[in-house]
Amino acid sequence: MIMPQFLTPLDFEKERAAILEDIKTQIDDVEFTLSDDYNILISCILYRLGLKIDEINYIIAQNYLEYSSGVYLDELVALLGLTRSKGSLPQAKIKIKCKDSTFLSKGTKLKSSDGASAYVLMDYALAAGENEVIVQGDKEGQWQTTILEIKNPLIEEVSMLSKFVIYEPSEDDSSLRTRFKNALASFSTAGSEESYTHYAKVSGVGKVKAFSPEKGVVKIVYFGENEGASELIKDNLAGNVPLTDKIIIQKIESTKINLDITLTLEKEANFSLLQEGIAKNISDFFAQVQIGEEVSHNKIISLCFIDDNILDAQVSAFKAIAQDSIYELESIHISKASV
Repeated sequence: MIMPQFLTPLDFEKERAAILEDIKTQIDDVEFTLSDDYNILISCILYRLGLKIDEINYIIAQNYLEYSSGVYLDELVALLGLTRSKGSLPQAKIKIKCKDSTFLSKGTKLKSSDGASAYVLMDYALAAGENEVIVQGDKEGQWQTTILEIKNPLIEEVSMLSKFVIYEPSEDDSSLRTRFKNALASFSTAGSEESYTHYAKVSGVGKVKAFSPEKGVVKIVYFGENEGASELIKDNLAGNVPLTDKIIIQKIESTKINLDITLTLEKEANFSLLQEGIAKNISDFFAQVQIGEEVSHNKIISLCFIDDNILDAQVSAFKAIAQDSIYELESIHISKASV
């Protein structure tokens, strides 16, 4: 184990000699042998003390970047808002046979009979016939994740085309140390994106995003009802950012969405209940959307499939947003397709 030079282990013989000398000052005319009770007891105490000093030295060393590793390094780099890259989850290819064209949304869950799980990596528009789909699993190996958690009546069969493989390993200590050093000179000398976001969160501001459009410049955009938020944010940032950073604070306008949704249902479906459930599902989703976060058309379609009685869902198109805008759901109109 590599340690800083100023951290040294316990010198057993030096400490033994010092303890024996102290004993001699308390007891007259005493002579010690290697096997007497004093030496045996001193050896036991020094052994335990040496272990504890080694442990303390190790923990102290972990507070220095060049000697830090594992979970200690994770905590150290977290001071700049960095986290260790966990690498890619195991991925595999599956084959899906469809009766007719349908879609599979990102995150759709599949299971195996022995407890393994997998999730669809991205949104897929599936054609009638055979389709290849990439899924992410929770463990490597030859797992038969061919059971859809929520059945799709248009999907006839799911089969495995490959085993689950990790293509990108987790970030090692050396790479994480290098990234930490680079981060000290990037984005902001005041700290991480999280630091600016923290100071910019004031009353009446629902969503905040901080990013660096160019070196030495930090732009903070926010969305909310507080008209005086800009001044409050400036006050919060005062004394917490370096003089070298130029700060731009801007209130953004939302990109409003009015959704028209048309459902094709089984005859026995309860339309009003489905209408209510879908509206809540979509509203809850948009409440969590952040500034600059894109929302795919297929994602909204996937949120409509809350019941097996829904055969198809058509959703009106909506425009993409910029980095400094946010989606705001204005209305949802859900109708039933005429059969």
